[in-house]
Amino acid sequence: MYTMMQDILENLQYDKKEMYKQFDNLLKEINIEYRTTTINLANYPYTIFVSSKIMEMDSAQQNKVALYLFNSINFEIKNCKNLDNKE
Repeated sequence: MYTMMQDILENLQYDKKEMYKQFDNLLKEINIEYRTTTINLANYPYTIFVSSKIMEMDSAQQNKVALYLFNSINFEIKNCKNLDNKE
């Protein structure tokens, strides 16, 4: 079924160079902001990779990962005596 909207979208004219320039400037601004954060995540590629994989998971899998990380961190904190200033 061919609609009028499809016809409009197929015949849409735009300045590709101008659009490229606008998107390029936008991406450069994002890149500058990304590189000037307090923690430069570009130095931690595994963190970025794991974060992207967690975002791809469904909520049940994300909950399992979160619970595992929470339990791992909690176990480490309980075993660390220096955090409570106890010897």
